[in-house]
Amino acid sequence: MKSVADVTLDMKAMLNDSTIISKRYQSRYSTDGLDKEYEGSIISTIEQGANVTLGISLRKALDQFYTDLGRVIAPPNIQLKNVLFNVGRADLEGYEPELETIVDLMKSNRKIIIELDGYTDNLGDLTKDKELSSERVKVVKSFLVHQGIRARRIKTKAFGATRPVSINQSEESHKLNRRVEFVIIKS
Repeated sequence: MKSVADVTLDMKAMLNDSTIISKRYQSRYSTDGLDKEYEGSIISTIEQGANVTLGISLRKALDQFYTDLGRVIAPPNIQLKNVLFNVGRADLEGYEPELETIVDLMKSNRKIIIELDGYTDNLGDLTKDKELSSERVKVVKSFLVHQGIRARRIKTKAFGATRPVSINQSEESHKLNRRVEFVIIKS
């Protein structure tokens, strides 16, 4: 027993009274009685076969729509700026506006999980530098949590002076190494 279904859907998604996607989706599905996509069941009646093929064809069209919609409303590709710190300090000192951008990004996409990686320059004691880099990530995480981001969405690591981004020969290069980096680990 052969069953065939053709589905055509005109789908539109709107956000704040603006159309973000409008597209026609077509899907065709047929079965000969044994339906691999319907749990391998044998379809025994014409009515059952029509229901199964229509359902699967409809599902395929909707799946394509949701895939396209996900591409349109994907989070923007934002370059996250490092937070830089003064020598021996772990205070944010003026980085709140940049951190608000990260808060907005994480609030608009609740699947994003980030990692904060803390670093220091190589001018201090290695053990104290490790502790200082840990304090720096805690300060940034605390700010984000106080702005409404769940703590479980923010992982932290402290590296001390072990991964410099510059060669540490001038004050400017030292400053670049006294940082917290943002890494999106899931979006």
